[in-house]
Amino acid sequence: MPTYKNLVFPHKVGGPLDEMTKLVLVVTEGATVNPVKAAADLEAYNAEDAADQARHELFSEVVEFFSRYGAPVWLESDGDQTITMYFERAGLFDNATLGKPDDFSYGHRANAYDIGVELVANTSVTAITTTVDDVLQNAG
Repeated sequence: MPTYKNLVFPHKVGGPLDEMTKLVLVVTEGATVNPVKAAADLEAYNAEDAADQARHELFSEVVEFFSRYGAPVWLESDGDQTITMYFERAGLFDNATLGKPDDFSYGHRANAYDIGVELVANTSVTAITTTVDDVLQNAG
């Protein structure tokens, strides 16, 4: 499997949030109504019951899964199903072939939709929608 080099194509780095990539995930886990929730801190996490601790852990697992190209610079949670992540790299998940020559067809760089498909296949998450800079990604 080819290794993706995340600096091989031009991009903007840093700047105000509206210049960063905004990734919004809506996560479903089985019949769970509120599958993901961020803990305020370690003390808050430890004070939660087992069900909420599991929700915090799923939040962490989803964030880690989508951080394959680098850690987000800002995270938000609505305490329900939605995770919003901001990345310094503008357009990070927009185009899975950006910056590749035409003959470089074997090294597909996963976009947010592709990563969501992997997440559903490899975790307890049963469905996820991925929205990048307010545009729903529904195809690889």
